[in-house]
Amino acid sequence: MAELIFMSREHVDRMNELLGGSAEVASACAQLDRDYTITYELSDGPGGAVYWTLRLDPKAGASFSLEPPVHADLTYVTDWAETILYSRASRDGGQATEPVIETRGDPSVTQRVAKAYSAAQKAATIPTVFPEV
Repeated sequence: MAELIFMSREHVDRMNELLGGSAEVASACAQLDRDYTITYELSDGPGGAVYWTLRLDPKAGASFSLEPPVHADLTYVTDWAETILYSRASRDGGQATEPVIETRGDPSVTQRVAKAYSAAQKAATIPTVFPEV
């Protein structure tokens, strides 16, 4: 299998397969009181703005999308290249400057979805290579 590029369509598709097949993710999402959407809106990415959207739903479970959401409960707005560099350094144990992040919406959402988010992260974290910036 070819290496997956971090947050590419292929990477997101594979994560969604893993999320859809995880009983732990389904169970954690089923405990939510409603569906929640958390989005990263990244400026100056390849081709313009880039969106990374995570939906956590009591019935449908967890899924990622590269599309801008119709509504997000919480949106992190930051720079694509800075986010890629920081994510790469974090994974590899290096140091990088944390990107400046503007938060829109309700930051308490992270506490309400913490169990489902953690289960999704555990189920869908897979080896990837980072794109060049």
